[in-house]
Amino acid sequence: MKKQKHIFMLIVWAILVLFGTNSWAQNPTYTCRITNAEQVSCNVYEFDVFIQRTGPTVFKLSHFQLGILVNPAMIPAGGIINVSPVPGSSGLVASQQPPIENFGYDAVKKCILVTPVPPANPPITALNATTIPNINPRTN
Repeated sequence: MKKQKHIFMLIVWAILVLFGTNSWAQNPTYTCRITNAEQVSCNVYEFDVFIQRTGPTVFKLSHFQLGILVNPAMIPAGGIINVSPVPGSSGLVASQQPPIENFGYDAVKKCILVTPVPPANPPITALNATTIPNINPRTN
């Protein structure tokens, strides 16, 4: 009887291993790009970071960290880079919008960094996360 129980458990384990991988959720696919880049004054450069879902799977954004490599040749000698969001421009739900102190420039890595919002209370779940749309962008 004990041997039959072990064989049964082995069969159940094999079924879970062989067929269980098909039961995981699908990974959403997306693109992330910089759009609407414009130098609005002699020392202000604005752009949008645009995330678009590209596949059929719903994409709920929970947390993110952003790094944008900057060509140091475009920074004048002694120039200082200040990074900040444009107020009211975010498409994220309010609890996911990083505060201004999470935006910065790392001179050693030569990149703009946006660090994630600290874990929320209550935590971000599929119910309160930002849904990334599947939009067909205009082409001109």
